[in-house]
Amino acid sequence: MNSHNSQLDDSETSTPVASSRKITRHKTKVAKKAMKAAERTKVLTRAEIDYVGEAIHPNIDGEDASKGSPNDEEIEEIERNLRYHANFYNAGQPRSLVKSVRKLANNCVDFNVEMARIMEIFRISELPDRNSPNRGLI
Repeated sequence: MNSHNSQLDDSETSTPVASSRKITRHKTKVAKKAMKAAERTKVLTRAEIDYVGEAIHPNIDGEDASKGSPNDEEIEEIERNLRYHANFYNAGQPRSLVKSVRKLANNCVDFNVEMARIMEIFRISELPDRNSPNRGLI
């Protein structure tokens, strides 16, 4: 009986040790996940979003703002549809952003020149040089 009690004592003492080992393993897993999360790229900030917006839609100085848009009928049609389908298209954006579309000049834009300008700003041509097979785009 004495040997039976010693086996119980051994099993009782080994259980907390095993569970503490699992806790430390869990803590190391959590620490590794936190380190990986810290190394990941961050979410876009408002400044970065504004930078991209200005790169794609630059302000053209010297334009006559009082001239108005040549497509007033089309803009009115869009606004009428937005009001009619507001429950589907309202993503919580301020109406001033929707109205700012009216201020955009409706100029004929050379697509190839504009894409080349945007690709130069974001340095797209450099990406294949910086891309490594195991790391992805850096």
